[in-house]
Amino acid sequence: MPMNFRSSATLIGLASLALAISATAAMAGEPIPGVDIELGKNPGGIAVVVASSDTAGRFTARVAEPGRYTVSFVCKRAPCRPFTVQVSASGKPLKAGPDMTYDLTVEGRMPVVLTGLIQGVWKAPAGLDPLR
Repeated sequence: MPMNFRSSATLIGLASLALAISATAAMAGEPIPGVDIELGKNPGGIAVVVASSDTAGRFTARVAEPGRYTVSFVCKRAPCRPFTVQVSASGKPLKAGPDMTYDLTVEGRMPVVLTGLIQGVWKAPAGLDPLR
């Protein structure tokens, strides 16, 4: 059954509620679920999804085959909000390259376990309190 609104104040109130909900979902430090972690073997390997971030923004993946890899992150949810990534390989932090991918080399000791956290970086504009 369609909803009928009797005033523009109701519509404005609903729009404000939607903005507040979307703003709180991507605040700085909030987890971002559903981001795919892709691993591509170099040179020229096809990237495959090895994990996705969970509701806490965390992920874990194992890499068992030796070689050089590129680790990248793809948000497939719309709209995709800006996020930061913290990733480590068997406990050692990895640093992002200029293209926001991570290089990983797997040698003798296997498997390497990738772990990490994906969080939002969005900040509320001045004067907007998303919790109101």
